[in-house]
Amino acid sequence: MIEIQLSRNSARLEGRPARQIRVFFAHLYRTRYNRLRSIHRGHEIVPKRPERRTTPQGSAPHVDPLHLDQQICFPLYAASRLVTRLYQPLLHPLGLTYPQYIVMMILWQDAPCSVTHVGSRALLNSNTLTPLLKRLEQSGFIHRAHSQSDERVTEIALTAEGKSLKARCTCVPGLLAESAARYPLEKALALKGMLDELITALSPSMEET
Repeated sequence: MIEIQLSRNSARLEGRPARQIRVFFAHLYRTRYNRLRSIHRGHEIVPKRPERRTTPQGSAPHVDPLHLDQQICFPLYAASRLVTRLYQPLLHPLGLTYPQYIVMMILWQDAPCSVTHVGSRALLNSNTLTPLLKRLEQSGFIHRAHSQSDERVTEIALTAEGKSLKARCTCVPGLLAESAARYPLEKALALKGMLDELITALSPSMEET
Protein backbone atom coordinates (compact mmCIF):
# COMPACT_ATOMS: atom_id res chain seq x y z
CA MET A 1 0.00 0.00 0.00
CA ILE A 2 2.80 2.39 0.97
CA GLU A 3 4.75 1.46 -2.22
CA ILE A 4 1.72 2.20 -4.42
CA GLN A 5 1.24 5.53 -2.64
CA LEU A 6 4.94 6.39 -3.04
CA SER A 7 4.89 5.53 -6.78
CA ARG A 8 1.89 7.79 -7.28
CA ASN A 9 3.57 10.58 -5.36
CA SER A 10 6.78 10.10 -7.34
CA ALA A 11 4.89 10.44 -10.61
CA ARG A 12 3.26 13.59 -9.24
CA LEU A 13 6.67 15.09 -8.35
CA GLU A 14 8.37 14.53 -11.68
CA GLY A 15 9.90 17.70 -13.00
CA ARG A 16 9.83 19.52 -9.63
CA PRO A 17 12.98 20.91 -7.97
CA ALA A 18 14.88 18.58 -5.61
CA ARG A 19 14.24 20.83 -2.58
CA GLN A 20 10.46 20.60 -3.02
CA ILE A 21 10.75 16.83 -3.31
CA ARG A 22 12.68 16.59 -0.01
CA VAL A 23 10.13 18.78 1.76
CA PHE A 24 7.27 16.69 0.38
CA PHE A 25 8.73 13.38 1.57
CA ALA A 26 9.58 14.83 5.00
CA HIS A 27 5.96 15.94 5.35
CA LEU A 28 4.75 12.53 4.20
CA TYR A 29 6.99 10.78 6.74
CA ARG A 30 5.70 12.91 9.61
CA THR A 31 2.11 12.27 8.57
CA ARG A 32 2.65 8.49 8.43
CA TYR A 33 4.49 8.49 11.76
CA ASN A 34 1.81 10.47 13.55
CA ARG A 35 -0.90 8.20 12.15
CA LEU A 36 0.89 5.04 13.36
CA ARG A 37 1.57 6.67 16.72
CA SER A 38 -2.14 7.46 17.19
CA ILE A 39 -3.05 3.85 16.33
CA HIS A 40 -0.66 2.35 18.88
CA ARG A 41 -1.17 4.93 21.63
CA GLY A 42 -1.69 3.30 25.02
CA HIS A 43 0.55 0.27 24.18
CA GLU A 44 4.24 -0.30 24.88
CA ILE A 45 5.16 0.97 21.42
CA VAL A 46 4.47 4.56 22.51
CA PRO A 47 5.46 5.19 26.20
CA LYS A 48 3.02 7.26 28.15
CA ARG A 49 4.04 10.68 29.32
CA PRO A 50 4.31 11.05 33.11
CA GLU A 51 1.25 12.66 34.62
CA ARG A 52 1.71 16.16 35.92
CA ARG A 53 0.84 16.66 39.57
CA THR A 54 -1.28 19.72 39.88
CA THR A 55 -2.23 21.43 43.11
CA PRO A 56 -6.01 21.30 43.60
CA GLN A 57 -7.62 24.69 43.22
CA GLY A 58 -7.86 26.47 46.56
CA SER A 59 -5.40 24.21 48.39
CA ALA A 60 -2.27 25.69 49.99
CA PRO A 61 1.11 24.96 48.34
CA HIS A 62 3.53 22.66 50.11
CA VAL A 63 5.71 24.45 52.68
CA ASP A 64 8.88 22.93 54.08
CA PRO A 65 8.46 23.01 57.89
CA LEU A 66 12.25 23.20 58.33
CA HIS A 67 12.74 26.19 56.03
CA LEU A 68 14.47 28.91 58.08
CA ASP A 69 12.29 31.68 56.66
CA GLN A 70 9.19 29.87 57.98
CA GLN A 71 10.35 29.84 61.61
CA ILE A 72 9.01 32.16 64.30
CA CYS A 73 11.83 31.36 66.73
CA PHE A 74 14.67 32.63 64.55
CA PRO A 75 13.54 36.30 64.25
CA LEU A 76 13.01 36.36 68.03
CA TYR A 77 16.45 34.88 68.62
CA ALA A 78 18.18 37.17 66.12
CA ALA A 79 16.40 40.29 67.40
CA SER A 80 17.33 39.42 70.99
CA ARG A 81 21.01 39.08 70.06
CA LEU A 82 21.01 42.35 68.12
CA VAL A 83 19.36 44.28 70.95
CA THR A 84 21.73 42.77 73.51
CA ARG A 85 24.63 43.85 71.28
CA LEU A 86 23.35 47.44 71.42
CA TYR A 87 23.42 47.32 75.22
CA GLN A 88 27.02 46.13 75.52
CA PRO A 89 28.83 49.48 74.95
CA LEU A 90 26.35 51.19 77.28
CA LEU A 91 26.65 48.73 80.17
CA HIS A 92 30.34 47.90 79.99
CA PRO A 93 31.48 51.23 81.55
CA LEU A 94 29.04 50.54 84.39
CA GLY A 95 30.54 47.12 85.08
CA LEU A 96 27.42 45.23 84.06
CA THR A 97 26.48 42.58 81.54
CA TYR A 98 22.98 42.56 80.07
CA PRO A 99 21.68 39.71 82.32
CA GLN A 100 23.13 41.51 85.36
CA TYR A 101 21.41 44.70 84.23
CA ILE A 102 18.07 42.85 84.11
CA VAL A 103 18.59 41.49 87.64
CA MET A 104 19.57 44.90 88.97
CA MET A 105 16.40 46.47 87.51
CA ILE A 106 14.37 43.81 89.34
CA LEU A 107 16.21 44.55 92.58
CA TRP A 108 15.81 48.32 92.22
CA GLN A 109 12.08 47.67 92.03
CA ASP A 110 11.56 44.79 94.51
CA ALA A 111 14.56 44.45 96.86
CA PRO A 112 14.83 43.08 99.43
CA CYS A 113 13.42 39.91 97.88
CA SER A 114 14.16 36.22 97.54
CA VAL A 115 16.36 34.59 94.94
CA THR A 116 13.31 32.64 93.78
CA HIS A 117 11.45 35.89 93.12
CA VAL A 118 14.30 37.27 91.01
CA GLY A 119 14.59 34.04 89.02
CA SER A 120 10.86 34.01 88.35
CA ARG A 121 10.78 37.59 87.07
CA ALA A 122 13.96 37.24 85.01
CA LEU A 123 12.96 33.80 83.70
CA LEU A 124 16.32 32.40 84.82
CA ASN A 125 16.88 29.02 86.44
CA SER A 126 19.06 28.63 89.52
CA ASN A 127 22.05 27.26 87.56
CA THR A 128 22.22 30.53 85.62
CA LEU A 129 21.12 32.90 88.37
CA THR A 130 23.43 31.73 91.19
CA PRO A 131 26.77 32.56 89.49
CA LEU A 132 25.27 35.83 88.21
CA LEU A 133 24.32 36.89 91.75
CA LYS A 134 27.73 35.86 93.00
CA ARG A 135 29.44 38.21 90.55
CA LEU A 136 27.11 41.06 91.49
CA GLU A 137 27.95 40.46 95.15
CA GLN A 138 31.68 40.44 94.37
CA SER A 139 31.20 43.77 92.59
CA GLY A 140 29.66 45.18 95.78
CA PHE A 141 26.19 45.81 94.34
CA ILE A 142 24.16 43.30 96.40
CA HIS A 143 24.26 41.33 99.62
CA ARG A 144 22.84 37.80 100.04
CA ALA A 145 21.72 36.31 103.33
CA HIS A 146 19.41 33.62 104.64
CA SER A 147 15.95 34.79 105.63
CA GLN A 148 15.45 35.17 109.38
CA SER A 149 11.98 33.64 109.11
CA ASP A 150 13.05 30.70 106.93
CA GLU A 151 16.70 29.71 106.56
CA ARG A 152 15.89 27.75 103.41
CA VAL A 153 15.15 31.05 101.67
CA THR A 154 17.99 33.29 100.45
CA GLU A 155 17.17 36.97 100.33
CA ILE A 156 18.91 39.66 98.31
CA ALA A 157 19.38 43.25 99.42
CA LEU A 158 21.00 46.20 97.67
CA THR A 159 24.15 47.74 99.06
CA ALA A 160 24.70 51.49 99.08
CA GLU A 161 26.79 51.12 95.92
CA GLY A 162 24.04 49.06 94.28
CA LYS A 163 21.49 51.77 95.06
CA SER A 164 23.70 54.52 93.69
CA LEU A 165 24.26 52.49 90.51
CA LYS A 166 20.63 53.13 89.57
CA ALA A 167 21.29 56.83 89.09
CA ARG A 168 24.21 56.04 86.77
CA CYS A 169 21.99 53.72 84.70
CA THR A 170 19.14 56.16 84.12
CA CYS A 171 20.69 57.27 80.83
CA VAL A 172 20.77 53.75 79.37
CA PRO A 173 17.17 53.56 78.04
CA GLY A 174 17.48 56.91 76.26
CA LEU A 175 20.84 56.03 74.70
CA LEU A 176 19.48 52.71 73.53
CA ALA A 177 16.49 54.45 71.93
CA GLU A 178 18.90 56.67 70.01
CA SER A 179 20.82 53.61 68.82
CA ALA A 180 17.60 52.04 67.53
CA ALA A 181 16.10 55.29 66.19
CA ARG A 182 15.48 53.73 62.77
CA TYR A 183 12.72 51.60 64.32
CA PRO A 184 9.61 53.76 65.05
CA LEU A 185 8.62 54.11 68.70
CA GLU A 186 4.99 53.24 67.93
CA LYS A 187 6.04 49.91 66.42
CA ALA A 188 8.39 49.24 69.35
CA LEU A 189 5.57 49.74 71.87
CA ALA A 190 3.22 47.53 69.85
CA LEU A 191 5.93 44.88 69.60
CA LYS A 192 6.46 44.93 73.37
CA GLY A 193 2.74 44.35 73.90
CA MET A 194 2.75 41.33 71.60
CA LEU A 195 5.89 39.93 73.22
CA ASP A 196 4.35 40.32 76.67
CA GLU A 197 1.38 38.27 75.48
CA LEU A 198 3.72 35.64 74.02
CA ILE A 199 5.71 35.38 77.27
CA THR A 200 2.50 35.01 79.27
CA ALA A 201 1.28 32.27 76.94
CA LEU A 202 4.59 30.37 77.11
CA SER A 203 5.24 30.80 80.82
CA PRO A 204 3.09 27.81 81.97
CA SER A 205 4.96 25.44 79.65
CA MET A 206 8.30 26.81 80.91
CA GLU A 207 7.29 26.20 84.54
CA GLU A 208 6.45 22.56 83.76
CA THR A 209 9.95 21.82 82.35
